[in-house]
Amino acid sequence: MLRDELKARTAAAHRRAEQAMGGVGAVSGAPARYAQFLCCMAALHARWRGVQDAGAALAGIDPMGGRIAAALEDDLRRLGADDARAPADPRRRAPEQRPAEGADAEAWGVSYVFEGSAMGAMVLLKAARRAGDRPTAYLSLLAESARTRWPLFVAGLSAAQAPEQAVIDAALRAFESVETTARQTEPNALAS
Repeated sequence: MLRDELKARTAAAHRRAEQAMGGVGAVSGAPARYAQFLCCMAALHARWRGVQDAGAALAGIDPMGGRIAAALEDDLRRLGADDARAPADPRRRAPEQRPAEGADAEAWGVSYVFEGSAMGAMVLLKAARRAGDRPTAYLSLLAESARTRWPLFVAGLSAAQAPEQAVIDAALRAFESVETTARQTEPNALAS
C-alpha cells in the first residue's frame, strides 16, 4: 500500500522536519517563538499552496489553501508579526510551486506531508491553548478538519495511479522544504 511505503520511506525526513519546526515547544513557548512557527508555516503554505490544492482535488476533498492563508495571516497580525516587523520572513524567499500538467505524483506526495501535518495540529492546538496568550485560527482550522480530511485523503491515495517512487520523492522534497524553511526563519527577527 502506497501510504505504508510513504510512511516508512519518509520517516527520517519527517523526524528531521518535526525537529526543525520545534514541535510542541514552538507553540507553547515564548510568543516570539510561536510567531516564528506561524511565519514558517505561512511560507510553506504559500510556496506549496497550488500543489496542495491539486492534491486535495485529486483526493476529492475541498482545497483549503485560501482558508489556511487567511488563518495564518490573521494569527500573525494578532501577534503583531506582520511583514513590517518580520524582515526575515521566508514568505519572500520561495516562489509558489505549481504542479506541472499531469503531475499527480507530486500533488499526492506533497499533500501527504501537509494533510498529515493537520493530524499533528490537533496536538499543537492543545498546547497553544494551554499557553493561553496566542491566537489559534490556523491550528484550529487544521485540527477541526483533520479527522474528516485525513481518511478521505488516504482513501484517494490508496486508489491513486501515480508512480510510487515519484510520490515518495515529492513527499521527501516537501519534508526537506519544511526543514529548510524552519532553519531559515531567524528566531530573533520576530522578537523585535
